[in-house]
Amino acid sequence: MANLTNRLMAWLRGTVIDAPAARLSESQAIEIARAAAFPEWGQRQLTMATRAVKDGRIIWSVSEPAIGSVLVVDIDDVTASAVAIRRVGLR
Repeated sequence: MANLTNRLMAWLRGTVIDAPAARLSESQAIEIARAAAFPEWGQRQLTMATRAVKDGRIIWSVSEPAIGSVLVVDIDDVTASAVAIRRVGLR
């Protein structure tokens, strides 16, 4: 069921879920996202990470495990840096 959910979320974002091998691990992507979000958003529960291909690059989307308005941090796999930090969902 989790795989179906990940594929649906990737489709909604306009990304491809079947990505080549990533340089970063899931735990590394989560740590980078926490560090990038901390100055503006404070200590957040960023624990969910999904990997997808967007514009030919592997992007990790790290988010909070919640329903509604959540913080999402996109991490570029090659540069290991945050590409975008945004709120997604209901407000």
